[in-house]
Amino acid sequence: MANLVDVSSNNHPNGSPIDWCDLTRQGVRGVIVKASEGTSYLNPWLARDSHGARAAGLLVGYYHFAHPGQGGPAAEVDYFARCVQELPHELG
Repeated sequence: MANLVDVSSNNHPNGSPIDWCDLTRQGVRGVIVKASEGTSYLNPWLARDSHGARAAGLLVGYYHFAHPGQGGPAAEVDYFARCVQELPHELG
């Protein structure tokens, strides 16, 4: 198992939460959570995943999936920053 994993809403089949404690038992030390995409998509699990991972003792960071042509890079960076500004993070 890797020391760092990335997660997104795809890691929640049928709406099931991630077992963060199980990941720490497997040796995972940090998680990169997909926060946003383009200028309008917000990962619906973003806050729950970031707080759940941190509560399990994992380091937390975020990533954004770019969509060229949706307002340009500056608009996407601004949207991403607004999505994660209130969330805990150590990686990034």
